[in-house]
Amino acid sequence: MSIHYFTYETAMGDLTLFSRDGKIIFVNFGERSIASGTREEDETLLLAIKEINQFFFGQRKDFDVPLDPLGDEEEKKILLATQEVGYGEVSSYEAIAKKTGLPLEKVEKTLLENPCPFFVPCHRIVHADRRIGGYIGGQENKVKLLKLEKANAARLI
Repeated sequence: MSIHYFTYETAMGDLTLFSRDGKIIFVNFGERSIASGTREEDETLLLAIKEINQFFFGQRKDFDVPLDPLGDEEEKKILLATQEVGYGEVSSYEAIAKKTGLPLEKVEKTLLENPCPFFVPCHRIVHADRRIGGYIGGQENKVKLLKLEKANAARLI
């Protein structure tokens, strides 16, 4: 099946979402197009942007849209472990490395290049010494997301 993509305005600026076979495969900060895809909304993209907007406005803490993030098996293992970090919580790159049995450098690189930010909450991963670490959408956005979740965690059930 073909790749569909569409760019949306959000509280974090423009995001381009990509779907294939009813699953989100990639989220890009900013506008982006690809020659092998169709710039057209589909049900998956509409559900994904609805959920992202609900997240930004403190109405959602978990996502239901199906994912199939781009990456190899090790990267997918890291992304799955990251999805287990709850809303309003933080974990560390070191903890994810220990949990997955993969090298710290691999964890840091994978999360810095996370193909599905928000849905795979890599913004919740910091260094063990609490340094913020990198983020595909920039450190400023990582801090904003952490503050957003902290502010909304108590009121979301």
